[in-house]
Amino acid sequence: MVHSFESQIAIVALVLACVFAFLKGGDAERLASVLVALSWLGCDLIAFLLKDRVSQEARELTLLAMDGVLAVGLLALAFRYAKIWLGVAMLMLSGELALHGVAMGDWGVEYRSYILLNNLLSFALIGLLVVATLMAWRRGGASGPPSTAVDASAA
Repeated sequence: MVHSFESQIAIVALVLACVFAFLKGGDAERLASVLVALSWLGCDLIAFLLKDRVSQEARELTLLAMDGVLAVGLLALAFRYAKIWLGVAMLMLSGELALHGVAMGDWGVEYRSYILLNNLLSFALIGLLVVATLMAWRRGGASGPPSTAVDASAA
């Protein structure tokens, strides 16, 4: 799971970006940070648990499924919040899904190239989340953690 220096850097970047988005972003950024964190950590956990038990193709299929779940979650957020950055995130995820299809189709893509491109797209998604959070924070769309206060006028 966290067996290399690069993996450790990736986990630290993920945690920092998602905590930042959750604390300083608007509702869309908060929910997206949770989806991205659960997806990425879920992929790492599944890859760790299945490392020696299943074939390479089964692991790739698992990664494809997790990216598909993330894409559906971000699509729901895009419909709900209509943010441009969520559309860009969907384009990045479509690239990842296409990359999975090419790798699983055995069209001559080296495994190293597949992993490199997949990681680049994943880091680009995290960078996009950070930029979207900075923009929401700058607009004043975030006022701290979600409130649990009851509105007195609603009663």
